[in-house]
Amino acid sequence: MAAIVATPGPLEQIGKLKGPQFGSKGVACLATDGVKIYAGCRDHAIRVYDAQTHKLLYALGAPAGPLDVAREGHVGCVTCLKLCGRRLFSGGGDRTLRAWDLKDRGPLRKVGEHGAIVTALAVAGATLCSADADGFVGLWDLETLEAAGELEAKPSIYALAVVGPVLFAARGDGEAVVAWDVSTKARADAPPYAAESLLAVGKKLYLGRDDGSISVWDAARATPLPAAALEHGHDGCVTALASMAGVVVSGGEDGAVVCWDAAARTRRWATRPREGAVNGADAIVADDSGCLFSASPMAPHVQVWRRAEPGVRSSAAPEPSQVEPEPEDSLFAELEVNRRKDAARRRGVS
Repeated sequence: MAAIVATPGPLEQIGKLKGPQFGSKGVACLATDGVKIYAGCRDHAIRVYDAQTHKLLYALGAPAGPLDVAREGHVGCVTCLKLCGRRLFSGGGDRTLRAWDLKDRGPLRKVGEHGAIVTALAVAGATLCSADADGFVGLWDLETLEAAGELEAKPSIYALAVVGPVLFAARGDGEAVVAWDVSTKARADAPPYAAESLLAVGKKLYLGRDDGSISVWDAARATPLPAAALEHGHDGCVTALASMAGVVVSGGEDGAVVCWDAAARTRRWATRPREGAVNGADAIVADDSGCLFSASPMAPHVQVWRRAEPGVRSSAAPEPSQVEPEPEDSLFAELEVNRRKDAARRRGVS
């Protein structure tokens, strides 16, 4: 059954996160606790912003420079973030998993290492889960941060999401999503199709697909919901998903940001494709005030959006830019390129 598609209202860009410019570096991942925005950057630092004023508060780890080897922090692009209480966990292109103390604004420790770029993080109960580009998931005791096992889902993992005790992983090469019960490490029921991005909201799992649509999986029943396609959202794959107050937010490789009514499964607001975020909206978060933040590792700005009020026009103008990956980030850039090629190949696009 086809989804009902409503004409979306506009989202307007109201600015960018303020502070020292990222220069030729972009932002690969975002996280928020509703009060602060955490941006994982290609220059190896994690920048922390006030969600209301959009001003830079402080940075975790130093930007790339001659002290990289000596300092405590990533020595490659920060590729994924996960908040858990007063701690922030980060994965990087340097293949490490690190923990940060948000109260003391400093590093706690290096949790562990992977054999490839760390691509996604999730928390399942008392277990921290970290995935990598080689298709492995490291399990870590959330209290002690000691290793607690490993899961495997070849050929690679792009995204993780948790519903109850079940961990879902989106894989590369068009392979179907896989799932495990983290408490037993046994395989669990999973959607029988591929996804580029994942989002868990309650007992529902949203899957960003390579055709620009979003599928919904009822994890409580282990079956797809009837008429559960959010269609006509993006021209190209859905690269990021987030949620706020009954709204599912998607970012796509077309650069668009779309807000969906999760209950009615219709679009409510959207940006125009390639408006502002010409490199794609690869990371999306929403704060408590209803502002949306989108970023791309190949663009030097974090864009801030909100629903446009009738008759009111924002003074902030989009500033498109194209950034080429630098040598030290070549592995991360290669991973991004391969992921997009996978999606294009499955859509029959050369």
